[in-house]
Amino acid sequence: MVRVNCAYTNDVGRSLQDQAGRESSASGPSDAVTGGGDKVHLSALSVQLQTLREAVDCAEGARAERVREVHEMILSGDYRVDSREVAESFLREMMLS
Repeated sequence: MVRVNCAYTNDVGRSLQDQAGRESSASGPSDAVTGGGDKVHLSALSVQLQTLREAVDCAEGARAERVREVHEMILSGDYRVDSREVAESFLREMMLS
């Protein structure tokens, strides 16, 4: 089974959020100067939104991979359901609601 690890994306996201928070509290929006002298203003919110988008993309990829794996197992007849685990899960959900 292939697993997609989003830990790297999450670590980078936390680092960017920390950096954006420091910059926004120190001087408002951060300024990045490119070679031509143009300026780009990134707020802490825009950095957080980008980080969240990357995390969602990673999670969607992991979910799609898992769905593909289960589909192949069903087609090959190798997919097995643990009825005890399903029943316990239903009971847990009922107790929480």
